[in-house]
Amino acid sequence: MLAIGKEEVVEDSRRQLLGASLLVAVAFGILATSVRTTKLADEADGTAIPRAQAKPALDFALKDVRTGETVQLIKQARETPVVFTFWATWCQPCRMEMPHLQALSEKYRGKVTFYGINSDDTPKVAAGFADQAKYTFGMLGDTKQTVHNLYGITSLPTLFVVDKEGKVRFASNGYSEDVPKEIENTLKVLLAET
Repeated sequence: MLAIGKEEVVEDSRRQLLGASLLVAVAFGILATSVRTTKLADEADGTAIPRAQAKPALDFALKDVRTGETVQLIKQARETPVVFTFWATWCQPCRMEMPHLQALSEKYRGKVTFYGINSDDTPKVAAGFADQAKYTFGMLGDTKQTVHNLYGITSLPTLFVVDKEGKVRFASNGYSEDVPKEIENTLKVLLAET
Protein backbone atom coordinates (compact mmCIF):
# COMPACT_ATOMS: atom_id res chain seq x y z
CA MET A 1 0.00 0.00 0.00
CA LEU A 2 2.86 2.35 0.84
CA ALA A 3 4.53 1.66 -2.55
CA ILE A 4 1.32 2.61 -4.37
CA GLY A 5 1.17 5.82 -2.36
CA LYS A 6 4.72 6.75 -3.43
CA GLU A 7 3.89 6.04 -7.07
CA GLU A 8 0.82 8.23 -6.82
CA VAL A 9 2.91 11.02 -5.25
CA VAL A 10 5.51 10.73 -8.03
CA GLU A 11 2.78 10.74 -10.71
CA ASP A 12 1.09 13.73 -9.06
CA SER A 13 4.43 15.57 -8.98
CA ARG A 14 4.94 14.84 -12.68
CA ARG A 15 1.48 16.25 -13.48
CA GLN A 16 2.20 19.38 -11.45
CA LEU A 17 5.56 19.83 -13.20
CA LEU A 18 3.91 19.34 -16.60
CA GLY A 19 1.20 21.86 -15.66
CA ALA A 20 3.77 24.40 -14.50
CA SER A 21 5.80 23.88 -17.69
CA LEU A 22 2.68 24.44 -19.76
CA LEU A 23 1.93 27.69 -17.89
CA VAL A 24 5.49 28.93 -18.49
CA ALA A 25 5.18 28.09 -22.20
CA VAL A 26 1.88 29.97 -22.45
CA ALA A 27 3.37 32.97 -20.63
CA PHE A 28 6.31 33.08 -23.06
CA GLY A 29 3.87 32.77 -25.95
CA ILE A 30 1.88 35.76 -24.72
CA LEU A 31 5.07 37.77 -24.25
CA ALA A 32 6.28 36.79 -27.71
CA THR A 33 3.09 38.09 -29.31
CA SER A 34 3.48 41.35 -27.40
CA VAL A 35 7.03 41.85 -28.63
CA ARG A 36 7.13 43.67 -31.91
CA THR A 37 5.64 41.56 -34.66
CA THR A 38 4.70 44.06 -37.36
CA LYS A 39 5.97 47.39 -38.53
CA LEU A 40 3.98 49.24 -41.15
CA ALA A 41 6.31 52.00 -42.26
CA ASP A 42 8.98 52.71 -44.81
CA GLU A 43 11.28 49.79 -43.93
CA ALA A 44 14.30 51.51 -45.49
CA ASP A 45 14.58 54.24 -42.87
CA GLY A 46 11.92 53.43 -40.27
CA THR A 47 9.93 56.58 -40.88
CA ALA A 48 6.57 57.64 -42.19
CA ILE A 49 4.59 55.70 -44.74
CA PRO A 50 4.64 57.95 -47.83
CA ARG A 51 1.49 60.09 -48.00
CA ALA A 52 0.44 58.61 -51.36
CA GLN A 53 0.53 55.07 -49.91
CA ALA A 54 -1.06 55.90 -46.55
CA LYS A 55 -4.58 54.70 -45.79
CA PRO A 56 -7.22 56.76 -43.99
CA ALA A 57 -7.42 56.25 -40.24
CA LEU A 58 -10.68 54.83 -38.90
CA ASP A 59 -12.38 57.62 -36.99
CA PHE A 60 -13.53 57.20 -33.41
CA ALA A 61 -14.72 59.20 -30.43
CA LEU A 62 -13.74 58.18 -26.87
CA LYS A 63 -13.83 59.85 -23.47
CA ASP A 64 -10.68 60.81 -21.63
CA VAL A 65 -10.68 58.78 -18.38
CA ARG A 66 -9.39 61.74 -16.36
CA THR A 67 -11.25 64.73 -17.79
CA GLY A 68 -14.40 63.10 -19.17
CA GLU A 69 -13.96 65.10 -22.40
CA THR A 70 -14.78 63.32 -25.66
CA VAL A 71 -11.91 63.09 -28.13
CA GLN A 72 -12.64 62.55 -31.82
CA LEU A 73 -9.60 61.30 -33.74
CA ILE A 74 -10.05 63.00 -37.11
CA LYS A 75 -11.10 66.31 -35.55
CA GLN A 76 -7.96 66.28 -33.38
CA ALA A 77 -5.76 65.19 -36.30
CA ARG A 78 -6.82 68.28 -38.29
CA GLU A 79 -5.16 70.36 -35.57
CA THR A 80 -2.00 68.30 -34.91
CA PRO A 81 -0.66 64.89 -35.89
CA VAL A 82 -1.91 62.26 -33.42
CA VAL A 83 -0.03 59.35 -31.84
CA PHE A 84 -2.19 56.77 -30.11
CA THR A 85 -1.38 53.43 -28.57
CA PHE A 86 -3.56 50.59 -27.34
CA TRP A 87 -2.33 49.48 -23.91
CA ALA A 88 -3.25 47.82 -20.61
CA THR A 89 -1.87 48.09 -17.09
CA TRP A 90 -0.93 44.38 -17.01
CA CYS A 91 1.03 44.57 -20.31
CA GLN A 92 4.78 44.63 -19.66
CA PRO A 93 5.75 45.78 -23.19
CA CYS A 94 3.19 48.61 -22.77
CA ARG A 95 4.92 49.62 -19.55
CA MET A 96 8.20 49.74 -21.48
CA GLU A 97 6.67 51.91 -24.23
CA MET A 98 4.79 54.43 -22.06
CA PRO A 99 7.79 56.37 -20.63
CA HIS A 100 9.04 56.94 -24.18
CA LEU A 101 5.62 58.25 -25.22
CA GLN A 102 5.64 60.56 -22.20
CA ALA A 103 9.06 61.94 -23.20
CA LEU A 104 7.94 62.44 -26.80
CA SER A 105 4.69 64.08 -25.68
CA GLU A 106 6.71 66.58 -23.64
CA LYS A 107 9.16 67.22 -26.48
CA TYR A 108 6.39 67.79 -29.05
CA ARG A 109 3.86 69.52 -26.74
CA GLY A 110 1.57 71.76 -28.77
CA LYS A 111 2.76 70.23 -32.06
CA VAL A 112 1.63 66.58 -31.69
CA THR A 113 -1.15 65.06 -29.57
CA PHE A 114 -0.62 61.74 -27.75
CA TYR A 115 -3.23 59.31 -26.39
CA GLY A 116 -3.25 55.97 -24.67
CA ILE A 117 -6.34 53.85 -25.36
CA ASN A 118 -7.15 51.35 -22.64
CA SER A 119 -9.84 48.74 -23.21
CA ASP A 120 -8.83 46.17 -20.59
CA ASP A 121 -9.03 48.18 -17.37
CA THR A 122 -11.79 50.27 -15.85
CA PRO A 123 -11.44 54.02 -16.45
CA LYS A 124 -10.63 54.48 -12.73
CA VAL A 125 -7.81 51.90 -12.85
CA ALA A 126 -6.38 53.31 -16.10
CA ALA A 127 -6.49 56.88 -14.76
CA GLY A 128 -4.92 55.84 -11.45
CA PHE A 129 -2.10 54.01 -13.19
CA ALA A 130 -1.41 56.97 -15.50
CA ASP A 131 -1.52 59.45 -12.63
CA GLN A 132 0.78 57.37 -10.44
CA ALA A 133 3.29 57.04 -13.30
CA LYS A 134 2.94 60.79 -14.03
CA TYR A 135 1.83 60.28 -17.64
CA THR A 136 0.37 63.59 -18.69
CA PHE A 137 -0.83 62.74 -22.20
CA GLY A 138 -4.49 61.87 -22.78
CA MET A 139 -5.84 58.53 -21.59
CA LEU A 140 -8.94 57.29 -23.37
CA GLY A 141 -11.27 54.57 -22.13
CA ASP A 142 -12.59 51.90 -24.52
CA THR A 143 -14.25 49.54 -22.02
CA LYS A 144 -16.66 48.17 -24.65
CA GLN A 145 -13.64 47.51 -26.91
CA THR A 146 -15.36 49.29 -29.78
CA VAL A 147 -12.22 51.01 -31.07
CA HIS A 148 -10.07 48.01 -30.12
CA ASN A 149 -12.22 45.87 -32.43
CA LEU A 150 -12.47 48.59 -35.11
CA TYR A 151 -8.68 48.56 -35.43
CA GLY A 152 -8.46 44.75 -35.17
CA ILE A 153 -6.04 44.83 -32.25
CA THR A 154 -4.57 41.38 -31.57
CA SER A 155 -1.66 42.27 -29.27
CA LEU A 156 -0.52 45.09 -27.04
CA PRO A 157 0.89 47.62 -27.42
CA THR A 158 -0.24 48.59 -30.90
CA LEU A 159 0.57 52.15 -31.93
CA PHE A 160 -0.54 54.43 -34.78
CA VAL A 161 0.56 57.86 -36.00
CA VAL A 162 -2.05 59.84 -37.93
CA ASP A 163 -1.24 62.94 -40.00
CA LYS A 164 -3.28 66.13 -40.42
CA GLU A 165 -5.05 64.61 -43.43
CA GLY A 166 -6.32 61.77 -41.23
CA LYS A 167 -4.03 59.15 -42.78
CA VAL A 168 -2.09 56.47 -40.89
CA ARG A 169 1.57 57.26 -41.52
CA PHE A 170 3.13 54.81 -39.07
CA ALA A 171 1.92 51.72 -37.22
CA SER A 172 3.71 49.36 -34.91
CA ASN A 173 2.44 46.14 -33.37
CA GLY A 174 4.30 45.22 -30.19
CA TYR A 175 7.28 47.01 -28.72
CA SER A 176 10.98 47.19 -29.49
CA GLU A 177 13.70 49.64 -28.54
CA ASP A 178 13.55 51.04 -32.10
CA VAL A 179 9.94 52.23 -31.79
CA PRO A 180 10.57 55.59 -30.02
CA LYS A 181 13.16 56.63 -32.64
CA GLU A 182 10.88 55.50 -35.46
CA ILE A 183 7.98 57.51 -34.00
CA GLU A 184 10.21 60.56 -33.74
CA ASN A 185 11.48 60.11 -37.32
CA THR A 186 7.86 59.91 -38.47
CA LEU A 187 6.88 63.02 -36.50
CA LYS A 188 9.76 64.99 -38.03
CA VAL A 189 8.49 64.05 -41.50
CA LEU A 190 4.89 64.99 -40.66
CA LEU A 191 5.83 68.30 -39.05
CA ALA A 192 7.99 69.22 -42.06
CA GLU A 193 5.01 68.57 -44.36
CA THR A 194 2.81 71.16 -42.66
